[in-house]
Amino acid sequence: MFVSLASLLVFQPEFREQFNLRIGRLSLLLVFFNNRGGYCDLGRCPFIGEGFVLMHGFGTVINGSAVIGKNCTILHNATIGAGNGGSPVIGDNVYIGAGAIIIGNVIVGNNVKIGAGAIVVENIPDDSTVVSQKSKIICR
Repeated sequence: MFVSLASLLVFQPEFREQFNLRIGRLSLLLVFFNNRGGYCDLGRCPFIGEGFVLMHGFGTVINGSAVIGKNCTILHNATIGAGNGGSPVIGDNVYIGAGAIIIGNVIVGNNVKIGAGAIVVENIPDDSTVVSQKSKIICR
């Protein structure tokens, strides 16, 4: 069992970050593992609700003062960052797609889906889906 845990801590950075988040960085063993890789940055994140899932956490950055509700799923390369006077507040049952960016003092409601590559800088009401605009050619 210890061998399985150790291999997950070494080879799965998203597991390592979630493990650190849940035990509060108390283990001296984790000090060694935290210096290896650095694939995702969860800050201190004291305000993350239960049921948090970080899928393929490579490149994910979450500001330490962000508030994340229960049952939030975040895919790889997402950014939840501070700006414009504060950090995001994310509700319960929120899905954040790959490469999505949520920046500033915004409120994301409950049961929201944020699509891949979306940039969120304004409040999102409950039960909404947000996607990025269709790409366009600007030069030939």
